[in-house]
Amino acid sequence: MTTHQRPPALERSTLDSLRAPQPEARSMPPAMFIDPDVFRHESSVIFERSWLPIAHVSDLAEPGDFVATTIADEPIAVVRRADGSLGAMANVCQHRNATILDGHGSVRAIQCPYHLWTYRLDGSLAAAPDMPTGAGFDPATVCLPAYAVEEWRGFVFVNLDPNASPLAETLADLDDVVGDWGLERMTRTHTLSYPSPWNWKISVENALESYHHAGTHRYTLDSTFPGKRSRARDTSTYHWGILDHESVVDGLDGFVVLAIFPTFVIAYNPPSSCVWLEVRPLAFDQSMLDIHILVDPATDPDGSGAEFLAQSMLEINAEDIDVNTRTWRGMHSRAAVAQHASPLEGLCWQFRRWLADHLDVGE
Repeated sequence: MTTHQRPPALERSTLDSLRAPQPEARSMPPAMFIDPDVFRHESSVIFERSWLPIAHVSDLAEPGDFVATTIADEPIAVVRRADGSLGAMANVCQHRNATILDGHGSVRAIQCPYHLWTYRLDGSLAAAPDMPTGAGFDPATVCLPAYAVEEWRGFVFVNLDPNASPLAETLADLDDVVGDWGLERMTRTHTLSYPSPWNWKISVENALESYHHAGTHRYTLDSTFPGKRSRARDTSTYHWGILDHESVVDGLDGFVVLAIFPTFVIAYNPPSSCVWLEVRPLAFDQSMLDIHILVDPATDPDGSGAEFLAQSMLEINAEDIDVNTRTWRGMHSRAAVAQHASPLEGLCWQFRRWLADHLDVGE
């Protein structure tokens, strides 16, 4: 695990401005988005040390099912093992370091396409064709390095830090809040993928506030879920936060945004569906947004509810792409500032406070 000195853009006064009480707190200064050194520091002290969402259990239902992705430049794979447990491991062959698995799917064994080294579902080496033994090479000692993995309410999280506190312990105070949401009963029906040529925090902050509904989503969201009637539920929480959205349409429930910092964001639609906004940081100026639609099959047998959600998100995210692109462009201007926030940006304030504390490492 690498470490970095805290870059000049993250001077103590800047971080303190993010931790100030809500009325006095400022937004993040542009340098926190556009400075490559900030991203390197984030990779070292946040992405390599945090529980990050990788998959939903519905994608890892059977032995051999896998999901491959990248965390802080580390290729990883999560696999359902033969005994039914989940395993997270380096997606890097221990022969010549080629990556092995891509995307998601199902395999009987993990086989590197380069020289056909083959690993069992637990990561241990099963076969290394034409490799001599007895000259210092012992197949029994070769294994794909393992990482911490936990399932929480149907979502699979991975942590690269071998000393990380258990996820269940970290989120114990959230269990009573989401206990009746049924997230673990849902399955993924649609995924909308968007390469996002801007810093990851732009996508996260956009998802954490409804202040922009009146302007950006005037006809798609604001007429039904007015931004002015959304509120952060409890700003005293630390690792996570909730934003309630009130419906003004009779017979239609509001929805709830749950954020587990730094990158887990879902919009829960009572009683039995949600939208998972999977934000993956790739570089200071590149990220990926996968929008996953999850529903309880028992309540949507013909799939019409999931299809409606997917079509709605196509329209809503097209509007968000426009403002995120504008924000990224403006961040590079000499006129860009760190400004006071609206009370409607309470969940952003919680995120910035958490971020400031975790970035405040090194001198």
